[in-house]
Amino acid sequence: ASADVLVVNHHLLFSDLAVRRAQGNYTAPAVLPPYRRVVLDEAHNLEDAATSHLGVTVSRRAVGRLLKRLDRNGKGLL
Repeated sequence: ASADVLVVNHHLLFSDLAVRRAQGNYTAPAVLPPYRRVVLDEAHNLEDAATSHLGVTVSRRAVGRLLKRLDRNGKGLL
């Protein structure tokens, strides 16, 4: 697919970036066709959209489970 202009929302843009990051290829087609420039409307919502798609959430419970695994194995994670 080819286009001079794509109009997409933040969520679709960050879904595309997440796929490109996972593939390690930012030039091949992913969710969207390749693009060279991005114009963002409603940029005040950008941080929340990026966090929801690209961020990691860590809970106290998850950290506790990880620490128990480390202690149980006696070797660390590596």
